[in-house]
Amino acid sequence: MIRIHLNDWFYNMCVVGLCRVLEYAKSNINHNITLNYCDDFIEFEEKYLDDIPKAYFEYFYTEFKKINSSSTETEFLEWLKNDLGQNFIGQASFVNRYTETHKVEVKSDSISGCEYYFNKHFVGPLKECLFNIKNSNHKLPIQIDLEKRKKTAKTGPTSKPCVFCGEISSGDTFDEKRFVPLAVSSDGAKNFFWNGHNNLPICKKCVFLFMFAPAGVSEITYVRYKREDKDKFKKEEEKYKVFVNLDASVEELLKINNALKDRVEEALSATDRFEDSIFRLFAIDLIKYLKTKALWSFENILVVEFNALYSERGTKGVKKSKINYLSFPKHVAKFLVSREGKSITKIQNTEFRNNLVNAILKNEGLERLIFSETYRMLYTSFYKEAYSIYLSVRIKCLLKYYKELITGNQMLKGDEKMVTDRLGVLFKSGRKIAEYYIEKEQENKLPALVYRLLNAAKVGDFHTVFDTIIRVYMNTEIQIPHEFIGLVQSQGASDFKDVIDPLSIAQAFVAGILYEMNKEKGSSTKQDKNENIEEEVENG
Repeated sequence: MIRIHLNDWFYNMCVVGLCRVLEYAKSNINHNITLNYCDDFIEFEEKYLDDIPKAYFEYFYTEFKKINSSSTETEFLEWLKNDLGQNFIGQASFVNRYTETHKVEVKSDSISGCEYYFNKHFVGPLKECLFNIKNSNHKLPIQIDLEKRKKTAKTGPTSKPCVFCGEISSGDTFDEKRFVPLAVSSDGAKNFFWNGHNNLPICKKCVFLFMFAPAGVSEITYVRYKREDKDKFKKEEEKYKVFVNLDASVEELLKINNALKDRVEEALSATDRFEDSIFRLFAIDLIKYLKTKALWSFENILVVEFNALYSERGTKGVKKSKINYLSFPKHVAKFLVSREGKSITKIQNTEFRNNLVNAILKNEGLERLIFSETYRMLYTSFYKEAYSIYLSVRIKCLLKYYKELITGNQMLKGDEKMVTDRLGVLFKSGRKIAEYYIEKEQENKLPALVYRLLNAAKVGDFHTVFDTIIRVYMNTEIQIPHEFIGLVQSQGASDFKDVIDPLSIAQAFVAGILYEMNKEKGSSTKQDKNENIEEEVENG
């Protein structure tokens, strides 16, 4: 019986991948396979190792077919080679296979050839190791070699336990061949290790297990717009492998990661109608699994996303690995599953919405994203999604509110309605000012006004921001709303001065101006939709 215990997030990701492949094998190859899910480990019989090479590649081929239904076997192998070589396993790929005839590695152009390679280099050595552990009279060549080295070494025994599971190591080491983003080229980076001891020994079971890391993740694509010129933006996409780790049983860990995988596939299959954020829906799934302990358990959840792609620099590709750690702090979890959290779904720009949620989970400030999206609308005169700016400001302030509420600072339960109402005043004030300019046929002055407010707010010059707003009101002879004055005043008038900060005041006001400018563009159908969204959000 093979038993594998849970460990850190990377090890657990491999365990989840192994479970997925074995579950596939049980459903499609060998119905007799039994996989025992225990609290902190899985176990299965050694004889089922023979089914794994076929199941491994069929599993990935099935996943590949979901997004490339008309693809060929050759195209699949090329995709698998690139995905493994870039994001997971450096040199231990399946582009080559061993032939008994020539005793050399030759190019593999079939899945069967890859299965042979996998069986020979990963399954076979593990089976031999397990056999020799059971039969102590039989020793592996590596064990014999280690015993010889022990006898000749002047500094004592050289055999060390596996750095992951503690079992006897087999001569293999954990380096960039095993997992690209985490491991380093140990021979060339001794200064990365304590006292220059750069040897990280691992056992055959871990070598085998690490090959399942690609099956343990989901893939999410982030889209961003990089400004190249005043009114030109380049669309950039970046793919990340994502794994969710938490203190739970193997079965629950598998269910939660399958839930995320299902959400990603739902988004891919419904690009034109998928409106919610993957991570927001995933938070709801987590509540389903964690039930009454949801908020407490959220703080123990770690979402890891990574990639290790080649970035072009000159004529040579440069390897650039990224690992981001995301979390669900209690206030974020509370917001995402609240009624107000549904406002995320009303943000029309899918890329902006997903980047916003991603920043929330990384505990990053939302100001940069909000400014970037606002400037993009200005540069391109694309005002029809201006209501999303207001929603993003509201989300930012509500996150601060929930954080204050949980830490017990000033806020009271139920005050979120007062926060949204006051932000609504700012938004409507901006709309009213823009409406006045449009009626007076002075709408050409509005972009300059917005630029002045944004530029001053971005550098923290709120004296200029509020002075400009007051002058605008004086010129239009429109009465300044009482709630607006209360938020602008520096002392005493606002109980929410830490939640609705000066930057949020400026952004909400600007969002109202841009929203009304869309009417001037004559986009009545889209504007009517925005009006319906506004009514829906405000009425819950």
